[in-house]
Amino acid sequence: MSCGLLATVLALLPSAARSESDVDFFENRVRPILVAKCDGCHSNTKGKNSGGLALDTRDGWQKGGDNGAVIVPGKPEESSLIKAILYEDEDLQMPPPEKGGKLSSMEIAALTEWVKRGAPDPRIAAARIGGMALEDARHWWSFQPIRKPAIPAVKDTAWPRTDLDRFLASRREQQSLAPVADADKRTLIRRATFDLTGLPPTPEEIQAFLQDESPDAFAKVIDRLLSSPEYGVRWGRHWLDVARYADTAGDGSDYPVREAGKYRDWVINALNADQPYDQFIRDQVAGDILARSGPADDYARRVTATGFLAIGKRYGYSPSPDYQHLDFADVIDSVSRSVLGLSVGCARCHDHKYDPI
Repeated sequence: MSCGLLATVLALLPSAARSESDVDFFENRVRPILVAKCDGCHSNTKGKNSGGLALDTRDGWQKGGDNGAVIVPGKPEESSLIKAILYEDEDLQMPPPEKGGKLSSMEIAALTEWVKRGAPDPRIAAARIGGMALEDARHWWSFQPIRKPAIPAVKDTAWPRTDLDRFLASRREQQSLAPVADADKRTLIRRATFDLTGLPPTPEEIQAFLQDESPDAFAKVIDRLLSSPEYGVRWGRHWLDVARYADTAGDGSDYPVREAGKYRDWVINALNADQPYDQFIRDQVAGDILARSGPADDYARRVTATGFLAIGKRYGYSPSPDYQHLDFADVIDSVSRSVLGLSVGCARCHDHKYDPI
């Protein structure tokens, strides 16, 4: 870059700009350009660091990109950023033509003067996890310890039967809504039976409930439904959806998996046996390991539970170095989504935006 060209560019700045302090100059002349013309491709906040370069913080441009430093403070003639915005090199033109093309003469002059001043930049970035400040990420709602909230007071004290009802009533009262009337017994048993078994009640079951005037009549209906084999089939399918159950391997080949039904039946039986949730998860994630130290007659059941890990997509007909890493990655992502409520698949390439992964 010739000194004559540099002088010509700087001469375009108005006299008012020259008298501004370094901070005012950056805030009034430079920051708006960086936000409007550079952040789309070079921003840590937006997760788009083309060429490894971030220009949305001082730390970003000081670190430089994949090809090294882009700004030499005080020396615009040695700064590749200035060379790029001047379009001096056909292989280095920023912003590129497809992103709006060359900056205006005044914008080029402002950035050049900024670098000439030593690139003053008040943007000190806080430690970040992806797009969120580290301190904010520590307080992200889904990572907070479970707390027992205070039971809210409600105006209509006759309606709630349990503490859970009080939370519902409190929110309803905030919206000035009144509860609808209680369902009649025929409607109630139909709703409960469909919810818990996916099937309608029989005429005999309806009649028995209608004739039962005891205070625990509905509780007896619920206990009967929870004890029925159909309960595990109905509610087991919800977990099988989470586990992405199918009778075939998925992906392009989609070949049948004859053993898949054994895992399906394990899930149904676990629901019907009222297996505690922690044990339900532990068997599926590590049942084969736990089976080694458990009773012999429980070995096959626990190993079958690990079908949870084997039921996902398969990217080849047989294990091979070309595909097996994809199988493993899919299992990791499936487990994290279903058990942790997090997608960790993105961490193969970059930090998560909010999660500390």
